Amino acid sequence: MIIGIKKAKAEIETGAKKPLGIWFEPMAKYVFVLLTLIVLVGGGILGGIG
Repeated sequence: MIIGIKKAKAEIETGAKKPLGIWFEPMAKYVFVLLTLIVLVGGGILGGIG
């Protein structure tokens, strides 16, 4: 399931003492997606995990 950035941020902040900073949106959109792609491609090249 894919949810929007505002919904994801609201869910992550549930129960938190302080809200997430302005860094969260670009981090979630670009850095996390890039790292996920690197892990998937690396797993495919190296034959998976374990």
